[in-house]
Amino acid sequence: MTDDAGKVFWRAIYLAPLEVFDDPEQFLFVMAHEMIHAVGFNLGSVREGVSSTNWTFGTTSCDSEERVADLGANLLMQIFDVDFDSYDFRELVGVENDEETLEARARVSYLVSQLSDCLETINADKLAISSVGLAI
Repeated sequence: MTDDAGKVFWRAIYLAPLEVFDDPEQFLFVMAHEMIHAVGFNLGSVREGVSSTNWTFGTTSCDSEERVADLGANLLMQIFDVDFDSYDFRELVGVENDEETLEARARVSYLVSQLSDCLETINADKLAISSVGLAI
């Protein structure tokens, strides 16, 4: 999706099927993690690892971006009260710096505000439809 100026609204997220994961909570965590990456792109983050495609796993910039995504995913899991254990691949969380924490919170805030706006629109549409006598 793009706007009138051709700016990308969202970066695609590709996930393996639910059956590949150990449990649904792990699937949700990985989805949340990837959404946090995508939101960084969507918000025009200038963080290396989001703003460029020229980065490699294991580099400082990549590790930092992974911590941001893990922090954001952890926050989303808490917000939506999803009970999940800390998986072995979550080892980067706990060494984040203030900049990474602020970046993760900004991305989560954006996602939650977008979700809230969507739910308000859906509820308004349902209310408008029900006020003219249509069952939903």
